[in-house]
Amino acid sequence: MFVDVCFQRLGAVVLATVLSSYVAGSINAQIVGIAPDAETLAAPFSPKDEAVFGQPDKVFYPATWFHFIGGNVSKKGIDADLQAISDAGISGIQWFHGYVGGVGKGPWPATGHQLTTLSPEWEDMVRYLGQKADSLGLRLTIQTCPGWSMAGGPWIKPENAMRQLVWSRTDIPSGEKATVILKGQPSDEPWRDYHDIKVLAFPTPLGDTGKALLPESIEGPEGWKELFQGLSGKDMQLQPGTTSTVTFTLPKGEVIRTLELPPIRSLTHHNCTDPRIHAKLTASKAGVEKTMVDADLPMSNWQDGGVNNMVFACNEVEGADSYTFTLTNAHPASVRFVRFWSAARKNSWRGEAGWTLIAKEPFQQHTEQNPQSFVKTKDIIDITDKMKPDGTLD
Repeated sequence: MFVDVCFQRLGAVVLATVLSSYVAGSINAQIVGIAPDAETLAAPFSPKDEAVFGQPDKVFYPATWFHFIGGNVSKKGIDADLQAISDAGISGIQWFHGYVGGVGKGPWPATGHQLTTLSPEWEDMVRYLGQKADSLGLRLTIQTCPGWSMAGGPWIKPENAMRQLVWSRTDIPSGEKATVILKGQPSDEPWRDYHDIKVLAFPTPLGDTGKALLPESIEGPEGWKELFQGLSGKDMQLQPGTTSTVTFTLPKGEVIRTLELPPIRSLTHHNCTDPRIHAKLTASKAGVEKTMVDADLPMSNWQDGGVNNMVFACNEVEGADSYTFTLTNAHPASVRFVRFWSAARKNSWRGEAGWTLIAKEPFQQHTEQNPQSFVKTKDIIDITDKMKPDGTLD
């Protein structure tokens, strides 16, 4: 939690730094503005723009991140870094103090003694950073707290903290009277401060059983059968340049509408910005091959983990005799599971909803699926007022 404890104290430091900095800046280099002036922004395009494109005003120059890494901070280092940034023509810096996990832990050889966060020495170092940026004409932007998260800490009460939308699902058989207990929160930890928002009811979409399909007659390289059945208990390790092909069948009448794979970070941690993994799923029906998924896995980042699994919408094929799944990887890869669902899911929805930072996956955007596999807005009923305070619903 150390990374989150500095917002309130830092707020005071920032104020002092900015005020003293701009007083100092009045006798030093001119500070680059945060944006062009109103006249420039409102001006129509003209031949003048072509002339200045090669030599734009410095307000259009890029800025860069600037970190204090753990306790490894010195004025000599600040001088050297900011001078190099200024010499490169960069317009400013965004500063924050990164201190979490293994990053910055322990002294670096050339730094000297370790700087203690929030100590008087640390505050003086932040002040010095602002004054040095001013003297070089660098714009200074400051993060709201040290660390990899945003504003938070023990002074932020749960009711004022950042929020995340969660939900639970309860299936009720059609035509039956029942009393059910709705559980809207996955945890009973009081600090999470859950609040009920809505209770919504809608007809179960076609194929949305809430359970993954279980392939049968699985044939492929060693270990893949257990992986498809969810029985392996360990990741499948793939060497670079591997193409793995698995054929399987499903019980009669079952249809695949969604392919789910682990997050990019899990599949290829060290190469998540350039995964070079290709997934293909085909169905064979009466001797004819039909493509259901044919996609490159999009680039991601090393924080793309947790429940942010890759979701591919599949072209629906009814009555398929068999299926073939192929995974090709250029880098070493680790496959935790491969799941198939009869439920329809929007292609790469977690990325589009902002749940994870991942590139847009364009290949499966317009799949052919039964319209009855999607919830229709007109069929959604708000029954919030029907739920009792104890969570029961008749």
